[in-house]
Amino acid sequence: MLHARTLKNRASRHHLSLRKRVLLPMLCMAVALGSPAIFAQSGSASASSGASSPRQAEASMARLLNGRLSFIDLDQTPLADVVELLRNDLRMNVFVNWTALEFAGIDRMTPITLKLRNVRVDKLLDLILRQASPDNALSHYLDGNVLHITTRQIADEALVTRVYPVMDLLVEIPNFVGPTFNLDASNEGGSSPFGGSNNESGADDDVDARIEKLIQLIQETIEPDIWRDNGGVASIRFFMGNLIVTAPRRIHDRVG
Repeated sequence: MLHARTLKNRASRHHLSLRKRVLLPMLCMAVALGSPAIFAQSGSASASSGASSPRQAEASMARLLNGRLSFIDLDQTPLADVVELLRNDLRMNVFVNWTALEFAGIDRMTPITLKLRNVRVDKLLDLILRQASPDNALSHYLDGNVLHITTRQIADEALVTRVYPVMDLLVEIPNFVGPTFNLDASNEGGSSPFGGSNNESGADDDVDARIEKLIQLIQETIEPDIWRDNGGVASIRFFMGNLIVTAPRRIHDRVG
């Protein structure tokens, strides 16, 4: 009985210690959660299975990641506790592949120290993972309404294909030239004093070149090493007004 009471007292002291280390950051984060961009109006509906389709659930989680925190203060907070903050304060479904992280040399007690203001949640998450793994070995991605945290190697193994309509980015708006007016023109034979319209705008020229430029822009700005042309695993091609992208989910998060 005495042993049980001792364990209970130790657990209570540990809980108080944890509150000192974690409660302040939680309160700081909660200040920003009054914003509708962060908090779902119906509890945790924004990150739960309440969405009617996987794409809607993923879009709802994406809105959470795009939200902003007014203030965050983490002082040597264990990585596992930081994950709990994301789960509880932001009401996010978070799955951490601790086995993969520990294999990469990152454990639950890895300390995180950050003090930021007006920061986006996805940017905060990037900074947390970068601090936990200075060699940039960690990654995160959305799968439905679940945020996955794992190693970059594992994240890049799961390729997803999505279609992005881009025809509106490729069509060049013609530069129509108005008719000319000639007062000396004769009306004999039904001729008009208005000259013909010069519509030599070349609206159909070089669409292929614009497609190539768009693809090149994406490959140069979003993790160049991930694309197959540069020795990576992701691919991108154009078909019938759409870009067809096969890539890890974290790449789609940036493309879309």
